[in-house]
Amino acid sequence: MQLSHLQKSNEALYKKELTELENEKEALEGRFAFGKISEELYRKFQAKIEDEIIKLKENNESTHFEISDLQKHLEKPTHLIRNISKYWASGNLDVKRRIQRLVFPGGFYIDPVNRQYLTDKVNSLFRLNVELSRVSGDDKKRIPIKNDKDSVSVHYSDEISDREIMRDLVDVVDLVIFIIN
Repeated sequence: MQLSHLQKSNEALYKKELTELENEKEALEGRFAFGKISEELYRKFQAKIEDEIIKLKENNESTHFEISDLQKHLEKPTHLIRNISKYWASGNLDVKRRIQRLVFPGGFYIDPVNRQYLTDKVNSLFRLNVELSRVSGDDKKRIPIKNDKDSVSVHYSDEISDREIMRDLVDVVDLVIFIIN
């Protein structure tokens, strides 16, 4: 996927979401103006909508960028994603904690009965890497680990948004910068 297509897609999604929130805000103001809701309800929902608008704008600013030589800039993050186990093995405790938070942003826990590692969220770029490896037949043999049978249980939708990929890419780049420095 080309960056310009990704940027256009993100911009269209951003504008759609912003328009929806602004329409909700306007409808809320209209209901308050015509006495259909109390001032307490108006203030409660107005603050909620305003917070969502601010978060949306902040998120858009953090993911909006232009890169002239995308391939060159993606080499190190791609290398990190494909070789995360090497970085884990050679990293100090701080690097390992950052890798863990990067790969499993929602954290994980161990099911004591089955000795399974469970998580609700895996970084979208690592999910894509696993899927691309599987589809291309480039699946590397796994290192045998005791109780590794179906060790990671993750429930997520098959769709990954461009916005999620951009956020996760920013996190990967942050880790690359940390490791390099």
